[in-house]
Amino acid sequence: GEITYPNGEKALFDLFYLEKDWARLEQKKEAEYVLFGSHGRRGWKRLLAEKGTTEETLKGTELAEEYQFNIYENNLFDYDKQRLEIYYEGEVLFGDIEAYIIRLAGFSYGEEMYYISKKTYRPIMKQVYIFHRRSQSVINYTIKDYIKIQGVLLPKLVGIEKNGSTKMMEFYTYDFSTKFDKNFFKN
Repeated sequence: GEITYPNGEKALFDLFYLEKDWARLEQKKEAEYVLFGSHGRRGWKRLLAEKGTTEETLKGTELAEEYQFNIYENNLFDYDKQRLEIYYEGEVLFGDIEAYIIRLAGFSYGEEMYYISKKTYRPIMKQVYIFHRRSQSVINYTIKDYIKIQGVLLPKLVGIEKNGSTKMMEFYTYDFSTKFDKNFFKN
């Protein structure tokens, strides 16, 4: 797909998953290449640009924030397998859209709130609360459109906002048939 930043800059991206704990996001801008990868409680971010390569290791809160800012997941599908707690928090009106509010608790980093359209039963917004020792950060997602792939509706346009930094991810397509080796996620 393609990521659009508020300044109009665009980046092509490829997002890969392997099982639950492996993720890799590659962003290709005009003059740089960014790789974010994670496995469980470990993550890394690598920037390759004309001025050189930088790499950082991510753990704890830094990893949770970077992961959530780069990867949208709907954890409602397997909350029971993840042993998460689910709560009905009420209803809200967004303009002319009525939505249910569902909270998931039990994540190592915090909680998630889902706003589900009463008309379509699809998420229209998600908020991730990452708890620090004495504070919290919030990452907001807005799901603006869906695409149907192999009979399944998946997010097509996802806006992601964290600390005033916003980006729009447009997914062109999804491929469920590609096989990966775990080493692909470590590089």
